[in-house]
Amino acid sequence: MKSFFLLLYCSTLFLHPLKMSFSRMTFGVNNYAIIETRLFLDDLSYHIGQKYRLKEPEFTTINSNGTKALQKYIHENFYILQGDKKVNLNIESLDFTKGKIALIIHLKSVTNIEPKKHYQINNTLLFDAFKKQENRLQINTPESQKKHFIFNINTPTLL
Repeated sequence: MKSFFLLLYCSTLFLHPLKMSFSRMTFGVNNYAIIETRLFLDDLSYHIGQKYRLKEPEFTTINSNGTKALQKYIHENFYILQGDKKVNLNIESLDFTKGKIALIIHLKSVTNIEPKKHYQINNTLLFDAFKKQENRLQINTPESQKKHFIFNINTPTLL
Protein backbone atom coordinates (compact mmCIF):
# COMPACT_ATOMS: atom_id res chain seq x y z
CA MET A 1 0.00 0.00 0.00
CA LYS A 2 2.80 2.41 0.91
CA SER A 3 4.56 1.71 -2.40
CA PHE A 4 1.31 2.49 -4.26
CA PHE A 5 1.16 5.99 -2.74
CA LEU A 6 4.84 6.53 -3.49
CA LEU A 7 4.26 5.49 -7.11
CA LEU A 8 1.20 7.75 -7.34
CA TYR A 9 3.15 10.69 -5.89
CA CYS A 10 6.08 10.15 -8.27
CA SER A 11 3.80 9.89 -11.30
CA THR A 12 2.15 13.22 -10.48
CA LEU A 13 5.59 14.83 -10.57
CA PHE A 14 5.97 13.89 -14.20
CA LEU A 15 2.35 14.54 -15.20
CA HIS A 16 2.05 17.95 -13.57
CA PRO A 17 1.55 20.10 -16.68
CA LEU A 18 2.46 23.56 -15.37
CA LYS A 19 5.99 24.34 -14.30
CA MET A 20 5.74 27.93 -13.18
CA SER A 21 5.72 30.35 -10.30
CA PHE A 22 3.79 33.57 -9.87
CA SER A 23 5.20 36.57 -8.01
CA ARG A 24 4.08 40.11 -7.27
CA MET A 25 6.55 42.76 -6.14
CA THR A 26 5.74 46.09 -4.55
CA PHE A 27 7.78 48.67 -2.73
CA GLY A 28 6.95 49.06 0.94
CA VAL A 29 7.97 51.51 3.62
CA ASN A 30 11.43 52.99 2.94
CA ASN A 31 11.45 51.24 -0.48
CA TYR A 32 12.02 47.71 0.77
CA ALA A 33 10.97 45.22 -1.89
CA ILE A 34 7.96 43.18 -0.78
CA ILE A 35 7.39 40.04 -2.84
CA GLU A 36 4.69 37.41 -2.71
CA THR A 37 5.64 34.24 -4.58
CA ARG A 38 3.47 31.22 -5.26
CA LEU A 39 5.10 27.90 -6.07
CA PHE A 40 3.37 24.59 -6.71
CA LEU A 41 3.85 22.65 -3.50
CA ASP A 42 4.50 19.28 -5.16
CA ASP A 43 7.28 20.68 -7.37
CA LEU A 44 8.83 22.62 -4.51
CA SER A 45 8.67 19.75 -2.00
CA TYR A 46 10.18 17.32 -4.47
CA HIS A 47 13.05 19.61 -5.43
CA ILE A 48 13.89 20.92 -1.95
CA GLY A 49 13.76 17.36 -0.63
CA GLN A 50 16.15 16.13 -3.34
CA LYS A 51 18.53 19.10 -3.22
CA TYR A 52 18.85 19.31 0.56
CA ARG A 53 18.30 15.60 1.31
CA LEU A 54 15.15 16.11 3.32
CA LYS A 55 12.88 13.08 3.61
CA GLU A 56 9.73 15.18 4.07
CA PRO A 57 10.25 18.93 3.69
CA GLU A 58 7.93 20.92 5.97
CA PHE A 59 6.89 24.49 5.22
CA THR A 60 4.49 25.04 8.12
CA THR A 61 6.60 27.59 10.03
CA ILE A 62 9.65 29.81 9.50
CA ASN A 63 11.72 27.30 11.50
CA SER A 64 10.54 24.15 9.67
CA ASN A 65 13.23 22.10 7.93
CA GLY A 66 11.82 22.80 4.45
CA THR A 67 11.51 26.54 5.11
CA LYS A 68 15.12 26.79 6.27
CA ALA A 69 16.28 24.96 3.14
CA LEU A 70 13.98 27.13 1.01
CA GLN A 71 15.51 30.30 2.49
CA LYS A 72 18.96 29.12 1.45
CA TYR A 73 17.64 28.20 -2.00
CA ILE A 74 16.02 31.63 -2.42
CA HIS A 75 19.28 33.39 -1.51
CA GLU A 76 20.97 31.43 -4.31
CA ASN A 77 18.22 31.76 -6.93
CA PHE A 78 15.99 34.80 -6.34
CA TYR A 79 17.53 38.18 -5.59
CA ILE A 80 17.85 41.78 -6.74
CA LEU A 81 20.98 43.46 -8.09
CA GLN A 82 21.37 47.21 -7.83
CA GLY A 83 24.72 48.68 -8.78
CA ASP A 84 27.35 46.31 -7.45
CA LYS A 85 25.10 45.23 -4.56
CA LYS A 86 23.28 41.90 -4.31
CA VAL A 87 20.11 42.31 -2.28
CA ASN A 88 18.85 39.05 -0.78
CA LEU A 89 15.23 38.31 -0.01
CA ASN A 90 14.22 36.89 3.37
CA ILE A 91 11.13 34.83 4.09
CA GLU A 92 8.81 36.82 6.35
CA SER A 93 5.91 34.35 6.45
CA LEU A 94 4.31 31.42 4.63
CA ASP A 95 0.76 30.41 3.72
CA PHE A 96 -0.86 27.71 1.65
CA THR A 97 -3.49 28.13 -1.02
CA LYS A 98 -6.81 26.38 -0.57
CA GLY A 99 -6.24 22.66 -0.85
CA LYS A 100 -2.48 23.14 -0.33
CA ILE A 101 -1.80 23.19 -4.07
CA ALA A 102 0.69 26.05 -3.78
CA LEU A 103 2.92 27.55 -1.13
CA ILE A 104 2.64 31.33 -0.77
CA ILE A 105 5.97 32.81 0.30
CA HIS A 106 6.08 36.37 1.65
CA LEU A 107 9.52 37.87 1.09
CA LYS A 108 11.17 41.17 1.99
CA SER A 109 14.48 42.57 0.78
CA VAL A 110 17.19 42.81 3.42
CA THR A 111 17.96 46.40 2.35
CA ASN A 112 16.00 49.04 0.52
CA ILE A 113 15.91 49.38 -3.27
CA GLU A 114 15.92 52.68 -5.10
CA PRO A 115 13.07 51.99 -7.55
CA LYS A 116 13.90 54.97 -9.76
CA LYS A 117 17.46 53.71 -10.29
CA HIS A 118 18.35 50.76 -12.49
CA TYR A 119 18.04 47.33 -10.84
CA GLN A 120 17.95 43.75 -12.05
CA ILE A 121 16.02 40.79 -10.75
CA ASN A 122 17.41 37.27 -10.92
CA ASN A 123 14.80 34.53 -10.59
CA THR A 124 16.00 31.02 -11.35
CA LEU A 125 13.69 29.23 -8.91
CA LEU A 126 13.29 25.58 -9.95
CA PHE A 127 15.29 26.04 -13.19
CA ASP A 128 17.73 23.45 -11.87
CA ALA A 129 14.86 20.96 -11.53
CA PHE A 130 12.63 21.65 -14.54
CA LYS A 131 13.92 22.87 -17.90
CA LYS A 132 10.50 24.25 -18.88
CA GLN A 133 10.05 26.20 -15.63
CA GLU A 134 8.71 29.75 -16.08
CA ASN A 135 8.62 32.32 -13.31
CA ARG A 136 6.19 35.17 -13.82
CA LEU A 137 6.62 38.47 -12.03
CA GLN A 138 4.39 41.52 -11.78
CA ILE A 139 6.03 44.66 -10.41
CA ASN A 140 3.80 47.41 -9.03
CA THR A 141 5.96 50.52 -9.16
CA PRO A 142 5.65 53.50 -6.80
CA GLU A 143 4.19 55.41 -9.78
CA SER A 144 1.29 52.90 -9.88
CA GLN A 145 2.53 51.22 -13.04
CA LYS A 146 2.30 47.48 -13.46
CA LYS A 147 5.12 45.73 -15.29
CA HIS A 148 5.00 42.04 -16.23
CA PHE A 149 7.99 39.79 -16.82
CA ILE A 150 8.58 36.12 -17.57
CA PHE A 151 11.80 34.45 -16.48
CA ASN A 152 12.84 31.20 -18.11
CA ILE A 153 16.00 29.18 -18.55
CA ASN A 154 17.09 31.48 -21.40
CA THR A 155 16.32 34.75 -19.56
CA PRO A 156 16.95 34.28 -15.83
CA THR A 157 17.70 37.98 -15.18
CA LEU A 158 15.52 40.90 -16.27
CA LEU A 159 15.21 44.71 -16.15
